[in-house]
Amino acid sequence: HNDINNIIGFPPLKVWEVNLSNNEIRSIEPKAFAAISKYLLHLDLGDNKIDAAGLNDESFAKDLIEDDTLFALIDLSLSNNRIHSLPAVLFSQLGNLEDLDLSFNPLGEMDDNTSTAIGSIASLHFLNLRECELSFLPANLLSGLTQLLRLDLSGNYFTNVDPRVRLAQSLDSLSLDNNHIQVLDHTSFEGLKNIRNLSVSENLYFSRIEKDTFTPLLNLEELRIIKNPSLTWIHPEAWPTNEDNLEVMFQVQVLLLSENNLRYLPSMLLPTFSNWDDIQVLDIQGNPWW
Repeated sequence: HNDINNIIGFPPLKVWEVNLSNNEIRSIEPKAFAAISKYLLHLDLGDNKIDAAGLNDESFAKDLIEDDTLFALIDLSLSNNRIHSLPAVLFSQLGNLEDLDLSFNPLGEMDDNTSTAIGSIASLHFLNLRECELSFLPANLLSGLTQLLRLDLSGNYFTNVDPRVRLAQSLDSLSLDNNHIQVLDHTSFEGLKNIRNLSVSENLYFSRIEKDTFTPLLNLEELRIIKNPSLTWIHPEAWPTNEDNLEVMFQVQVLLLSENNLRYLPSMLLPTFSNWDDIQVLDIQGNPWW
């Protein structure tokens, strides 16, 4: 909460965390964090006025001839700035980065440089792209993120679950809240067997959950589908059945279905009737039940 508008550089200090959020920062000069790169773990540049012109190839770089050690940085927030594009090599020296927050930036139809910059962070565990005006995911965005665990795509313009989400097969948690999703079906979560936490809530046009929608989600533990005013139908076989006497994996412990427009919930919705006993938290309030 100051009037800092340009980051030129730091003296060689042993600092682990730098919070520069809520300033007037518009640009980051080349090698601005080089002198503190060995110790800096947490950097918050959120709620500023940084745009594409305020970033360059070396904003998060240092002279590797003088010092060839990786940046120690593990989490970086650029949330709520004015960024619509990133230099392709912006994060190339951040080999330990695990958490990247780009939420509330107008990335829109993400260009190749931006998807390359993000997609090259092989160490990334959490990617926050909430409210970034996205309607699709570029092909090279997730394919290289082999350690990605959590992806937040809330508040965008997706009309379905983008098939390229499945390129991040390590995903543990996926949020698709407040999008334009209309239907979930057997293709929506193909290839995402490691998902444990899924939220598809506050989607205005979301009306149906079709047969086998949740069949690919073998490890799902928490399902949050709430506040979808058009959701009237969940297919009785949204999960696989055990009618063939095969052992069906079902691990859901938290099932939240409140404040939708559901009138009917099939008693055999889950693979077996006894699976209802396995659920520890069940919330179905706020629906117009018959």
